[in-house]
Amino acid sequence: MALRAYARWNENGLYIMARVNDDIHLNYQKGDYIWNGDSVQVAIDADHSQTASFMPGDHEYVFALTDTGQDKGSSYGKDASFERIDFQVVRNEEEHMTYYLIRLPKEAVSPLKMQNGSQFGMNLAINDADYISREYMDELTYGTLYAKAPIYYYTWSLTGQE
Repeated sequence: MALRAYARWNENGLYIMARVNDDIHLNYQKGDYIWNGDSVQVAIDADHSQTASFMPGDHEYVFALTDTGQDKGSSYGKDASFERIDFQVVRNEEEHMTYYLIRLPKEAVSPLKMQNGSQFGMNLAINDADYISREYMDELTYGTLYAKAPIYYYTWSLTGQE
């Protein structure tokens, strides 16, 4: 299993594209439990407080293609903006690739200011299920799967928009 991800932004929010190489795609879960099958998790420390546990200003979202279609969930920071998150998950069985296209509106990453120079913490994680539920998981940095600790997330800076 391998992950390649890209991120962009504009004044409306964050955009993430993730490509996961996985020989078997499987997810029988629903809603906030889709992390227990093939899925991608996005964790954001929007206020860049770098705390040792989740606090207000932190968000965690999960996206999957399940046996009943596309689904999303949240284990922290879920509010009314959750319904405005746009995403698409596409599976290419021939290539053994799953593509995740995610748009997090600025309200879903509040209080992050969508402007040049803003800093935040972010981590990406992948979950893998080949039989019934998750057997493998990995993350860009420590702090999402094994602990909910934004202190370990990489610092990202918004740059490039004029």
